[in-house]
Amino acid sequence: MSKDFNYFRIKMAYKGTNDLGAIVPIKSEDLVMATCYTEAEQIAYKLAEGKDEFGDVDIEIVRTKISEVAYNDTFATDTELICGLISYFFEESEDTEVGLYQVSLVYYDVDEKTGKTKSSNSTIYVPAYSSSEAIENIRTYLKRAGETREYTIRNVKYDKAQSVMVTPETHKNNIRI
Repeated sequence: MSKDFNYFRIKMAYKGTNDLGAIVPIKSEDLVMATCYTEAEQIAYKLAEGKDEFGDVDIEIVRTKISEVAYNDTFATDTELICGLISYFFEESEDTEVGLYQVSLVYYDVDEKTGKTKSSNSTIYVPAYSSSEAIENIRTYLKRAGETREYTIRNVKYDKAQSVMVTPETHKNNIRI
């Protein structure tokens, strides 16, 4: 990810129709790459278009500490640009375990001068069909990225994001790996 971009979480709550045509409350979360809060806000308003048919759309935008989202074929890709971003999303229903998983890792580095082992923490977000597959996807991702340090996976947690929106440059890098 370019140093100029950060991930922002856009949370929306609005009323819409379900499969039976009943009006129900709907909540959604999307992760978007943006350079600043104002840019994320523009993306949020674009995503909210057409969702105000049955009342107001409540929008919350939060800058995240997410630094890395791994890409794999679990994501479906919509290359039609929304505010200059490509959208990754999940085609499976919300009743499944398919989604974005937050995987917490601890890397172990040996200090060449002292010989002591130092640890550092990292969190990578990865799409998967289940938490166990998220672990396997992280191992594959780190191997492809050329990671040589020893690491331990400490925690795997389901994330509520329904889509991830990235720049075309990030998308090209993702499909190249």
